[in-house]
Amino acid sequence: MCKHNAFQYAIINMDDNQGLGKVEIKDSILLEGCFQVAVANKHANGRDWWILLADNTIGRFYRFLQTAEGIQGPWYQDIENLTTTDTFFYAGWTEFSPDGNRLMINDVQTGVSLYHFDRCTGLLSSPEFLPANYLANGHGYGAAFSPDSKRLYVVRGALKRLEQYDLTSTNIELSKTTVAVWDGAADTLMPSGSLYSTFFSYFQHGPDGRLYNWAGGSRYMHVVNFPNRIGTASEVKQRGLRLLNYTTGANAYYPNYRLGPVDGSACDTLGIDNMPVALFRHDWEDSSLVLQRTFTDLSYYEPAVWSWDFGDGFVSADTSPVHAFSQAGTYNVCLTVSNPNGIDTYCREVTVGTTSLQVPVLPKLEVAPNPASETIRFILPNVSGQLLLMDVQGRTVREQSFENRAEMDVRQLVPGLYFYKLAGVRDGIWSGKVVIQR
Repeated sequence: MCKHNAFQYAIINMDDNQGLGKVEIKDSILLEGCFQVAVANKHANGRDWWILLADNTIGRFYRFLQTAEGIQGPWYQDIENLTTTDTFFYAGWTEFSPDGNRLMINDVQTGVSLYHFDRCTGLLSSPEFLPANYLANGHGYGAAFSPDSKRLYVVRGALKRLEQYDLTSTNIELSKTTVAVWDGAADTLMPSGSLYSTFFSYFQHGPDGRLYNWAGGSRYMHVVNFPNRIGTASEVKQRGLRLLNYTTGANAYYPNYRLGPVDGSACDTLGIDNMPVALFRHDWEDSSLVLQRTFTDLSYYEPAVWSWDFGDGFVSADTSPVHAFSQAGTYNVCLTVSNPNGIDTYCREVTVGTTSLQVPVLPKLEVAPNPASETIRFILPNVSGQLLLMDVQGRTVREQSFENRAEMDVRQLVPGLYFYKLAGVRDGIWSGKVVIQR
């Protein structure tokens, strides 16, 4: 029988301890029982959060609602869940799709349960099961949705392969495609001298639109470069990223913080609109085509229309276009996205036609507005670190984590000249001045 466990929560006051935070409540029990993995999804009002917790013995889901007043619930819904095991522990992965409309539960032995999710009511519907089709156990509990929520990637550990399902298909189970088979490579440089297999394991969503998969307990991660694409065009690079240290292959669950309200729904009651934010990355896919670049849209908050200006007189309305420039050079490529609520433009310089002997041009850290009065927006894709804002005497007056972009509130700062920099990443390269005036 399943071992008894509990669903707990903690409260951290981030205003305490000079901004480092203080744990005020910990290990407080919300619910006791036998559960699978708890996951969170933005409520349709764009502010609150649904928290779902599946029972591991019967087809029952508990749901809580995190609001400004605290945690409400639990309520429960009885619905089929073929991944329940009634065993010592649940071995798998659970997550919501990035668009918030689906829930996936993957179990290493049984398979995947898929549901539609109503962000207004918190209820599941239309269960569908994708069986594992084998009885052998094995490492690799991972599964993940693609960024556009149209594909599902599932690790089949015992078969040592990575499979993709097309969620737009009329028969999802029959759409299964093997996109990678583990090549058997091992990380042979363990300090103990032992071999560590680089098998497929847990997934992590990258802010660059890629999927990263922990390669066992080694120093590597496998990379799915274009997870929105069908089949092997998704381009799985085994051990495509080398880490500084060995890992256990474990992973933390992160909800989609960039999910806005369901505009126009019955629960859209707080006046929060999906104001689109433009963002993209570019890749040099084919080394023989030195002038061609693949552009991948990373925009969020419900963009509906895409408009690309490649800086060479050519434009595109595709979501993620491939463009060949006519000659070598540096071009200012801009993406403008819009929806009925607003419009946003993001630009970055793209250099093409360079040889391997040339020094690549680093992207610019965009800072706007400058001068600023209330909020400063910093944008630099594919870069993370600590963003520091200092006064003329060199004292740090603001500090926050940076990952692709950040918005810094400066309303409480006195007008004047300030200096910013991204610490820990090419120190001195991404730094500059900004003026605060009112």
